[in-house]
Amino acid sequence: MTLNGKAAIVTGSATGIGRSTALALARRGCNVVINYTRSEVEAQETVRSVQAAGAQALLFRADVSDDAAVRQMVAACEQEFGRLDVLVNAAGTTHFAPPEDLEAITQQLAGLSPTCRELLTVAALRHFARERCTVAVLEVGLGGRLDATNAVGTTGLAVGHTTSGAEELQKLVPGARVVKAFNTVFAATMSRGHVGGEPITLFIAGDDAPAKQTVAQLGADLGFLPIDAGPLRNARYLEPLAMQLIHLAYGPPKMGPGIALRLMRGEA
Repeated sequence: MTLNGKAAIVTGSATGIGRSTALALARRGCNVVINYTRSEVEAQETVRSVQAAGAQALLFRADVSDDAAVRQMVAACEQEFGRLDVLVNAAGTTHFAPPEDLEAITQQLAGLSPTCRELLTVAALRHFARERCTVAVLEVGLGGRLDATNAVGTTGLAVGHTTSGAEELQKLVPGARVVKAFNTVFAATMSRGHVGGEPITLFIAGDDAPAKQTVAQLGADLGFLPIDAGPLRNARYLEPLAMQLIHLAYGPPKMGPGIALRLMRGEA
């Protein structure tokens, strides 16, 4: 897969999955905006790594909860590279709390949902819709920000079964090709794609086959085992699955964020 001459914004790309994704894009010829909030030293290292891979990099400090800063970042990308083709929303925040405080933490994180859905969507996804670009819903949903792609309320999923965060995002940008992926992966394991030497299963749901293939290739490059989970409406099942993992990690039995899903298949 080649992305020669295209341009991407990767939020939270100073470290972790954001950095890994930025480098994967750069190796395929995609120029990258490296976004960070506090980790400037790490972000500068990512810039050097992107440039070493043969792509251009633009370092941009922006808090993705700041409307003006998000719009400036999108404008800077278009000014520097003349285009915007890919948005990877990997910026996140981590809260550590005992299980009895999970509801309060969930409520705080749920408040971040409009930030991603409204600010980044308005600033970047409208551009994607005009240009008929692929939109990979690639959010740090576990151990990071719980947003429209894992829409969490104060007592569980805010949506589910009759709709999903991914479907609601698609409604906001009907001309874009939304792909649901990475929401069942914890931030702690997202940057390496495997646990205990075994690749993590990457469930991918979407209605556009080429867009899903692009996301599958990105996942494979990061070390995951991509699995086609069907149409975008199947995000209704993936989001409750993510909620189950959250409770396994932080509620009883307190397994921690080092767990992951692996789909096994034997003889019928």
